[in-house]
Amino acid sequence: MLTFGLGWAQAQSSQGPIRIIVAFPPGGTADVLARVIAEKMRTILGLEVIVENMPGATGLIAAAAVARAAPDGRAMLLATPALVQAPNVIPRVSFDPLKVLEPLCSVARDDFPGPSERTRHGNSAAP
Repeated sequence: MLTFGLGWAQAQSSQGPIRIIVAFPPGGTADVLARVIAEKMRTILGLEVIVENMPGATGLIAAAAVARAAPDGRAMLLATPALVQAPNVIPRVSFDPLKVLEPLCSVARDDFPGPSERTRHGNSAAP
């Protein structure tokens, strides 16, 4: 899920790079996905787009960085939907991700079959 602070409409007139803040460590699937998105954005928008990795606390570290960013639409978050559960699990969260972040788009989907799917299909991962 790619989300951004509520100032996205103002990004066109702002100075500075667009930041995609990834809630996972470098080198993983989310990092690679963010770098592919950043490259496409650079090509299409003609703007500088950088990727910053801020793993930890079920995505709250990265989400807090986006929540604290200037409301100019230049900070976006790449995280999983599990982020919305974090305030229920981690005490003293200083913000509600559902109130300070706005979903932009879904960028990936996991269709790997779970245990019930494998059993139904004769213990095969094929559908």
